[in-house]
Amino acid sequence: MESLHLSRSVIENLNSFYSKNVSIQKHIQTGKRINKPIDDLGETGKLANLNLERLSNYRTKQNLQNSISFLQSQQGKLKVVTKVLTRMGELNTLANSPIANKSTKVIYDREFKELQEEIRDIGTSKWNGISLFSSQASKVLVGNAIDDPNLYQGNSGISPDSTNSMTRWGIYHGLADKIQAGDKLPSGFGENPPKNLLAFAISDESIGSYAPNGHAKFNRDIDNWIGLMGEKNIDGKIGLIRAEETRYGKDLLPTGEPVPKFAELHEVMPRDDTTAKEAQGLQFLKDTFLSMTDNGESLPDAFGIFVDNSGSLKFNEVDSPAQDMMSWVQNEYGGQVAISSENGGDWRNGIFLASDEEWIARSQEAVESMLADPDFNVLVEDGSLDQSESGVKGLIDPVYSIADFDQEELQMFLEKCTEAISVNAAEQERFQSEYDELALKDVGLERYFENAVGLDIPSAMAAYRLSRVQMDINANLMGAVRDMENVLYTDFLE
Repeated sequence: MESLHLSRSVIENLNSFYSKNVSIQKHIQTGKRINKPIDDLGETGKLANLNLERLSNYRTKQNLQNSISFLQSQQGKLKVVTKVLTRMGELNTLANSPIANKSTKVIYDREFKELQEEIRDIGTSKWNGISLFSSQASKVLVGNAIDDPNLYQGNSGISPDSTNSMTRWGIYHGLADKIQAGDKLPSGFGENPPKNLLAFAISDESIGSYAPNGHAKFNRDIDNWIGLMGEKNIDGKIGLIRAEETRYGKDLLPTGEPVPKFAELHEVMPRDDTTAKEAQGLQFLKDTFLSMTDNGESLPDAFGIFVDNSGSLKFNEVDSPAQDMMSWVQNEYGGQVAISSENGGDWRNGIFLASDEEWIARSQEAVESMLADPDFNVLVEDGSLDQSESGVKGLIDPVYSIADFDQEELQMFLEKCTEAISVNAAEQERFQSEYDELALKDVGLERYFENAVGLDIPSAMAAYRLSRVQMDINANLMGAVRDMENVLYTDFLE
């Protein structure tokens, strides 16, 4: 019995040393001290937290690097703006020289305006889809942001009490750009908020006026419309309605030109004097009105219809649905929407008959005629945007002329741009410092992690050799036990 007990003990020891030997071999093969949590439960938890910190550190470094790239891109643009403003200052000085003649001043002014276009292009710059600058609808070419907040980069844990910010400076965008993009006039303009006007311009073509090659006239009329809206404090929208064409062309725009942002194209309105077509035409106009007023939720202060009556389209082909539409608006929204009641001359019961096919210019002509009517005073805000008194001279122009600035203003913009570059450099340095600290911290974390998970190869090899010796001893002992058991068994038989 003692021999049997000894045999089992030797076998258990042999198995234990074998398992230990196999485990050591796996650790040596992987080079890791911990291959599975059971190897060291306490250390496994520490390593999980350490790895989480490593990943967080890595992502924060990525964010900081992106912020640095954003600031570097902004800095490059600001340096270009500095050069542009310097040249604009030179042109201002040259233009105000007593020896500069009229033709020379025109050349200086043309370059001055082109340089503004360059500044505005820079103002639209983005980095990875994020605007580098704030959009300024003001005469300030470069200044503090007035509508877009700064961008913020969360702290890295190194400076937990502060959040790094990236300053987004303001770059000039003409107010005309914003109006054309569909924005309303700033509510602070003048003493009264802007009034809303919805104008329907019904036409079937613009051959010879705008299309196919009337680009200069078309764009000049766009600027004139924007100018009138600004002067009268009106947010004016045009519903351009294409009437069903017959034997003529159907181009309403110069080749390649988009519909201006203050207008919407709706097509196609039926035309002729049959009962069916008149009913269809009226429904089309109603649908367009509801579409442009959010189903009647955003009503204009005034509404007008202006019809191309120049030849290819005749008023009598759309007069019935047009007049029924005016009546419908008056009946449905009479207390909220004003309409013209003029009759005579170019007007038929409140509908303006245009003399040609330039739908923007004729819409403007009709609006001016409405505003001149003493019985129609809804939109008249005379002087509310008088530019000389409001201090925003030239604000609604696409660009300013040299005469709109004095040397002191241009110098102020240049100083502001220099300040922006200085602030940008400080922000870059702050972000770079954070990044460098994190990089240094990364080195320590990596070393600690390597030491924590790495295997001490010499010690492991010594343990491996020791386990082999112990296995050999137990194997030899096992052999001796078996020999002894055989002898005892033989004696028992005898």
